Amino acid sequence: MRGQANPAPDKLPQFSRAASRDPGSARQASRLNRLREAFTPSHPIAQAQRFAGRRGLLEQLIHLIEDQQLHVVLYGDRGIGKTSLLRIVSNLARDAEYHVSYASCGSDTSFDSLFRQFAREIPLLFHKDYAPTHPEVEAGGTLATLIGDKPLTVADVTAVLEKVQGTRILLIIDEFDRVASARMREQIAEVIKNLSDRGSSIQFLIAGVASNLTALVAHIPSIRRNLIGVPVAPLDRRETAQVIEAGSRQSGLPFAPEAVSDITDLSRGLPYLAQLLGLHASFHAARRGGEAVNREDVVAAAAQAEEEIGLRLSDRILRAIDSAAERSGWPALRSIAERGMIGHGRLLANDVAGLDPTSKDALLEAESDAEGESWHFREEAAIPFVWLRASRAGQR
Repeated sequence: MRGQANPAPDKLPQFSRAASRDPGSARQASRLNRLREAFTPSHPIAQAQRFAGRRGLLEQLIHLIEDQQLHVVLYGDRGIGKTSLLRIVSNLARDAEYHVSYASCGSDTSFDSLFRQFAREIPLLFHKDYAPTHPEVEAGGTLATLIGDKPLTVADVTAVLEKVQGTRILLIIDEFDRVASARMREQIAEVIKNLSDRGSSIQFLIAGVASNLTALVAHIPSIRRNLIGVPVAPLDRRETAQVIEAGSRQSGLPFAPEAVSDITDLSRGLPYLAQLLGLHASFHAARRGGEAVNREDVVAAAAQAEEEIGLRLSDRILRAIDSAAERSGWPALRSIAERGMIGHGRLLANDVAGLDPTSKDALLEAESDAEGESWHFREEAAIPFVWLRASRAGQR
């Protein structure tokens, strides 16, 4: 109609940094920023004050490294908290005056590139052939000055590292499962054996996604007495509650006891999932103006987490999950996902017995190792996705 003003278009969503310029929105923006810092599912925890649970495992790792002077391999499923553990151990070791070098592997990481990185980070001061007043030491030289341009061999690395003295050195290798080269795994094992035989002050702490020790490190028999595997199990209920309580303290937003219980049930001891649900539940409560997180916030968080995790899955797997639910039912899928969550992703014959052959072939891959035949989901994110969807389906 002539003379009638056009309706104002809806205001676009804003980043909270922009919204905080409005004095009326500043308090809410500040509250949301605290929530983002309190729950961090997308990256590991490195600050001791934010780390919760795992106290017994931390004590075990410190004992193995410090008292028994063993090399340690941490293994477990993705999202179980291995990298957070490594970060905390790194900080605690540095506080105890260990020299710590940290490397994260990729598919293209080689033996040569890994140990060149470590050599660049270890001061030449700790090499027994160099006095503190040596010009290269005073200039801040590192062990990298002792290695040439040719690709490093096990003998080269051993020759340099065995002469380190005057300090304890902890070499941390994260995401070791991403190393594609079987030969590199053998070389790491050989270096560990050589340094152990020579009584070196250097220790390794290695972590990766695996269901057992032998899946990560080769030549186990030759270094059995020098190396120990430590599985990272799911959090227990008390530890999961501690994770939520730690986030609640930092954010200043309390959780109702039943909300903590619901997140504990849904996360099944997976720190990543507990953090994700805690984050989404907190945001839902804050945006509705709630003074505490309640059960309805957790229900909304579970739906949002399911949708978010589903974005990481291929269309093929999503269709396979829906087809499997039609054939075998959500309860069967829920049971399989639960076994995968508490079994480092490894499923045994009894675990998948309720799945029809077509669905089994579409969703799972078989593998054989020293422990026998087992199965795992073709895509890792399928485990928490199936668990959340099946759990929500059971509530409807």
